[in-house]
Parts: sequence; structure tokens; C-alpha cells
Amino acid sequence: MDKDAIELYDAIGRGYTAVRRPDPRLAERLTQILDLPAQNRLLDVGAGAGAYTNLLAERGYHMTALEPSQVMRSQAMPHRDIVWVEGHAEALPFDDGAFDGAICTHAFHHFADRAKAAAEMARVTGGGPIVLFTFDPAAARGFWLFDYFPDVLLLDQKLFPPIKELAALLRAATHLAVSVEPFPLPKNLSDLFTAAAWDRPALYLDPRVRAGMSTFARAYQSCIAQGVERLRLELESGLWHRKYGRLLEQETCGAGSCFVRLG
Repeated sequence: MDKDAIELYDAIGRGYTAVRRPDPRLAERLTQILDLPAQNRLLDVGAGAGAYTNLLAERGYHMTALEPSQVMRSQAMPHRDIVWVEGHAEALPFDDGAFDGAICTHAFHHFADRAKAAAEMARVTGGGPIVLFTFDPAAARGFWLFDYFPDVLLLDQKLFPPIKELAALLRAATHLAVSVEPFPLPKNLSDLFTAAAWDRPALYLDPRVRAGMSTFARAYQSCIAQGVERLRLELESGLWHRKYGRLLEQETCGAGSCFVRLG
């Protein structure tokens, strides 16, 4: 993880767990794509406060959580099947083949050298499965949130490479097969990453919610304030519902989130 990302999560990490609670539906699909039986050894790279680390430990996996931010690690809930390690994805402090598989949720875009991070994950898993949960900005074009916060989309486009470019990078770095699976976001997600409140627009008015979303934290706050005020006015007037209310009839929303599996 690059220095700026660590400093960012040291800053926004306080109170992070209040709005970034793991969603069991996301965890269920993550486990299905990983396709490893319980009792296997898994590495969570860029584990944050351990939200998904804990859910997989509860499912019977032996977890090791790697996280460079002390603020994030300090919020982790203790678990007998989780070992916490300070470190960086580009230089994993583990032996070759130390794990049966690895996961990385909401973190791969923060790594300073993504090719090196991917190669390291492949090394320590001995070619075992690696599953990333990430975001494809091209698939999110037209998503209503960016009508109000275009700077957030611009930042996402800088942070997240197009998914085809990411897949090519991963193949070249690891020599593993790479597959991509879109993850339409269900209603009432408890893990409030950027697009997660697609069905609850008023949540974006809450500064505590926005503080847990890294792209909102990175964006110019004057632009965010303008978007918040416009969204507030359009929710109060009913204009938001006239423009986007049909979305609330859906059970899911395709907003660019996806899983990438290596191996």
C-alpha cells in the first residue's frame, strides 16, 4: 500500500467500523468464488479492520490478516483463528506456499506496485486461488451517484484501471488464469463502500458515512459539499425520486463492483 493510502486510512480509520460493517451476502459470494474448504489457511491482504477476515474465520478458515495501518489494526476484533501482521502487499513477510489461498477486498487499488503485489500473493499461495473484490469504473458509467459527485468518479477512474487492463496485468504478473464476475449490489448493504447506498440516497448526506469511503475522503471537499447540497435539495423536492426512483423497485444495482479470481 502506498504511503498516501496508509496516511488516508490512518486519518479516516477512526470510526471506520461504524459504517463499514461486513455484508454476509458479499462474504458468501467471496467464499463461493474462492472455492476452498474450511480449515484451509487464507491470507487477507490489506485487511483493514478485519471485517471479512472475521467472517471467514467464523466459517472455519485459519486466517492471517496483513494490514499496514495501525489505526485500522487497532479496531480489529480478536479471534482465535486470526493472526494479525503489519506489512505491505509488495513484500509479503511469508514463505513460498505458506497459504492455500488469499483474498483482497477494497484494497488492491491502493497498492503502490500492483504487479509486484499480485506476484507476491501468487508466491505465498503457491498458485492457489486469489480473489479480489474491486471496482470497474467503466461499468459504473451512468450510476446516479456520479451525477452529484463527478469528482468521485474522476478519482475512481484514476485509482481503478479498466478491468481488462487489470486482468492483463494480473495474468502477466502471476501467470495464472484470471476470471471476472460482476457483483450486482443488493439492497441494504451493511458495508458502505462508495456505491453501496445506491438504494438509500439520504445516507450520502451523512458525513460519517462519507468519511468511511476513501474516494470521498480524497476528493476536494468543496466539490463534495456542493454535491451534498444539491442532493439534499433534490431529495427534499422529490426530484431525485422522479429521476431515479425506479431503481428502488430493483433488488440489485450494477454499479461496477466485481470479483476477480486468479488461479
